[in-house]
Parts: sequence; structure tokens; C-alpha cells
Amino acid sequence: GQVGGIRSLWVDKHAPRSRKDLMGNGQQINQLDAWMRCFGDEEKQSAERKTSKADGKKPDIHSFKSVLLSGPPGVGKSSAAKIIAEQHGYSVVQLNASDVRNKAGLREHITPLTTNQSLSAWCGAAASQPTGGVGAGAGKTCLIMDEVDGMSGGDRGGTTELIEMIKHTKAPIICIANDAYCPKLKSLCNNTFPLKFGKPIKTMVAKRIKEIAQSEGFNIPNPVVLEKLVEEGGNDIRHIINILQMWRMDSDVLSYADLDRKMKDGHKEKSVLQTSLFDVADYFLDRKHAKASLGEKLDMFFYDADAMPLHIHENYLKNRPDILPSETGKYAEFNCMRRFADAADAIAEGDVVGNCIRGKQQWALMPLQGVVSTVQSASFVRGSPGSWANSTGADAWRRPTMGFTFLGKMSTANKKKRLVGDIERSMRDISSANRTEVACDYIPLLRARLTAPLIAEGQNGIGEVVALMEEYGLDKESHDAITKELLLSKGSEDPMGQVDAKVKAALTRAWNAGSHKIKFVRGKAGADALASKGTGGFNIGRSGEMEKEGDEGGDEEEDEEEGEKGAASAVGKGGAGKGKGKASGGGSGGKGSGATKGKAA
Repeated sequence: GQVGGIRSLWVDKHAPRSRKDLMGNGQQINQLDAWMRCFGDEEKQSAERKTSKADGKKPDIHSFKSVLLSGPPGVGKSSAAKIIAEQHGYSVVQLNASDVRNKAGLREHITPLTTNQSLSAWCGAAASQPTGGVGAGAGKTCLIMDEVDGMSGGDRGGTTELIEMIKHTKAPIICIANDAYCPKLKSLCNNTFPLKFGKPIKTMVAKRIKEIAQSEGFNIPNPVVLEKLVEEGGNDIRHIINILQMWRMDSDVLSYADLDRKMKDGHKEKSVLQTSLFDVADYFLDRKHAKASLGEKLDMFFYDADAMPLHIHENYLKNRPDILPSETGKYAEFNCMRRFADAADAIAEGDVVGNCIRGKQQWALMPLQGVVSTVQSASFVRGSPGSWANSTGADAWRRPTMGFTFLGKMSTANKKKRLVGDIERSMRDISSANRTEVACDYIPLLRARLTAPLIAEGQNGIGEVVALMEEYGLDKESHDAITKELLLSKGSEDPMGQVDAKVKAALTRAWNAGSHKIKFVRGKAGADALASKGTGGFNIGRSGEMEKEGDEGGDEEEDEEEGEKGAASAVGKGGAGKGKGKASGGGSGGKGSGATKGKAA
């Protein structure tokens, strides 16, 4: 189609214009329609509750100021939100949350809009308007925040700012995400009503695709071709329309033979049509794809450029490589090990390229990383990926995995490193040991001294444990980390497992009942608590150092790190006094700085 002399995209030209153009998800659309119709009107909401026969056990959509539309791409979430809002007379303001990411970005994009008459009722000016909600006036605005699952990651304050907007808004806010179960959206889900969209059925999509193709002069006479195309496209109508527009440039007729040929040859097989990461994972290690061209393999690499090297790294030793006839015989085992070594070298070279890409922003090297870390490394060990799938006993480690256990182990290691760092900073006024010395010398001995009195004396040993924790500046979280989470090996026995449950509960009550000196504070909440007690215009930052109020970096998102819980305990009378000058753990960090005077290390 032509728009102003310029060829337009079919997905825009044939986008839904009214509610009748929306496919599937009828129940979700009806709920959204009722919510928009009754928003801000308590009488209508009450009548709607009676009509819907709400039993009070399930969440009521009318008690929320925002809804979260979630589902796979191409199912009509954005179109449904915009059409329903306009149907009820709202002026739609749609923001792409992947661009408006952090707190400052949200405020920058939203603040200028407050000068518009239609937004005056939305951002606080509604308080000066007559009673009746946003709907009572000429300016009715609906804010659509698209791709809210792209607001998190490395951004700070974006999700928190959006939640604050939802709490104080007087206009409907519709959030849209592909994955409602994204961990970063957990706090947002608590403030929105979920509406989960699913893919429409195959026959419905095929009918719509045929209408669009006929209007564009693209003849698909065989209905089996339509169903096959929809099936391979994963019922994603937007994706299928884009493919059809590309194929229309070559021909005006699509037969079954044409579809089969285009899928296999000219259009990169399944890399063009939708597939899952699990289908792509073994592409490089399987001998069936040995004759694929380098271009096709790079296409598979760019399906997920971060996941593919991880999958190769975790599974190349678990693959049964094909050995050439010349490599069999006496030195067959040696030749097999040589192949594994060559693959390891290629993976290491790929890591070097990856560090250069991300460290120096040399993104033009991405194809080279794909060739080295994925294509070349897999070529050395290509064979049968599933040959060890049923391995047991000593060979159980050879079972193929998805390739992401490395990420889990790295996350666990980073968490333990953070916990050790917190303990080291808490002990600064009594010990000069660094993080390594604390982990190797102090923590094992502290673990024994924190658990032995409870095992031997029960509740009578609680006083000794609390006194030791106060001496070393430890809080309850540090106590739990030392006694359980920071065990040196996976098979180590949990010493707190020998302590009676009643004694554990009594220890927690005894610690919470008293006030303790705070020497190190985690998170923004703890710093604010100390600031309210009067620290002379200073806050204690995340690293435990004193920072002036207003310094950069103090506006961090509250949910940036999952393990942080604010202040360690109740605020005591003041900062730490003089250092004790002694420590009960031997080794290189055995003696602290006796002359140390500290406020908060």
C-alpha cells in the first residue's frame, strides 16, 4: 500500500481500528471495557460488581487504578488498550517504557505533558476540580505504558516511580508487558490488576491473514498453506503479516511448494519463522546441521547472542563428537580430548572478543564473537547432543542442560561476596582484616562461637551469642549468613540444624527486644533512619562510608538488589565507640586496630 507516495507497512495499514477488528481474548477485553467504563465512578463500579456477581474472594478489578496486560507479542494488547480507551472518550497518551526507563526519564517525559488541558486532571491538578473524578470535565486522559518489563534491568527508580504514579493518579493507567512473571515486575504486579492475553486460535488468524492478503493482491488459494503458515508463525499475526509483505515483493501467488521452499532456502528456515530458544540450542552441536552455511549459523547465533555461547560452554564436554576414520584406533581417546581442548580454546577466544565488545563498545565485532565462541567451538565437538541424555551414576554430569546454570552459580557467588563484604564492613572498628581474611579466618570461628552455646546450653546460651554479635557489630542477617549461607562446601553440615527450633525463636525475640549499636547500615532505608536521628547532615551510604546529603547516587531504586532489607535492626543510641583492639579469630586477620576510633565504618 502507498501512503503519501511512500510504501507503508502492512502491520500499520491493517492494524485494528475498532473493537470488532480485535481477535480472541474476548473475556479479557470485556473486563478492560468494564473497568474503563466505570473508572472514577463509584456508583457504576458498585452496579458492575452486582452485575458480575463478585464473590469477594477474587481481586476486584474496579478496586485498582491500573491494569497490567501481559502476553506474547502480536496478540493485540496495545491495540486493545488504545481502542477501548478511545471508545470511552479518553485521550490516549502512549509511552514506550523501553525508552522512558529511569525515574528521571519518566519525569522528563511526563512533566511537559502536565501543561496539556487533558492531563491537568491527571497529575495532581484534579484536586482543584469539582468532585466527580477525571471523567467530570473536558479532559479525560488514559496513560498507556508499553513494555514495562523493559523498564528494569540496570535502570534505577523507573518501576518505583511508575508505582507512585499509579498510587496517586486520578486517570486510568494501562501497563503492557510480554512477561508478567518477570522478577523485576513483582512490585508492580502488586499494584495492578492482571489481564493475561493469549494467542488467538489458528483458524481465526488464518481467516484474517487471508483477508489481508486478498486486499493486497496476494493470492493464497490453498487453505492448507494458510494453516501451515500460521502454525509455523506461532499464531503471531504481526510476525506473519511482515513475512507476507516481504514475500509479496517476489510473487503475487503463494503455493504450498513456494511456502516450503521459502522456509527452507531463501528465508533462513526457522530463524525467520518463530521458534523457541530450546529449539535453537542444539543447532550448533548437532551433526544434522553440519552442512549449514556460515550465514545460517550466524543467524542462529543472533537469535540470542548472549545465550548461545553459554549453551556451548556448558554442553561441549557433554557432547559425543564424531571422530574421523583417521582419528580412530590406538589414539582415538587422545584425539577426542584434543577436540575438546580446541573447543575450549575457541570459547576462551570468544570471551576475549566479548570483553572487547562490551568493555570498549566495539559492537562491530559481534559477528566475530559468533564465529569464534559458537560456530568454531561447536565444530570441533559436533556430533549427537542427546547421546548422554539418559546417563546415570558417574556419567550423570554428561546430561545436556540448557546452558544457564552458570548464571545461577554466578548469582550465588555474587550474593555470598556481598554478604562477606557486609560482615567485613561491620567489623572494621574491631578488625583490620580484608574480605578474604574474614571469609577464611573469621567466619569459620565465628560460626562455631555463635552456635556452640545454643547447642550446649539452649536458651541459657542466648546471652553469650548476643554479646558476641554486638562485639563484632553483627546483625541478625549477618548471623544467618555466617551460620548457614556462607558454608564453605555444599556438603557441609548446617550447625544451626542442631539447635532446637524454640531456641532459635528465643534468640530472634531476644535480639529484636533490645537496642543495638549500628556500625554498618544496608540500603536506603537504614541511611534514612540514621539521618533522622541526627548525623550532622550526613547519611551512611551503601558502602558504609559517610556521604553528604544530596550526593549523586543516593536516589537508588529500592528493589535494585533482591537481598537488601534496609536497616539491620533498631537504631541504637549512637555510632560505635572505640575499637576493641582484639579478635578471637586467628590467622592473618587475627588482630584488629586497637587505636581505631570510628563513627561508622
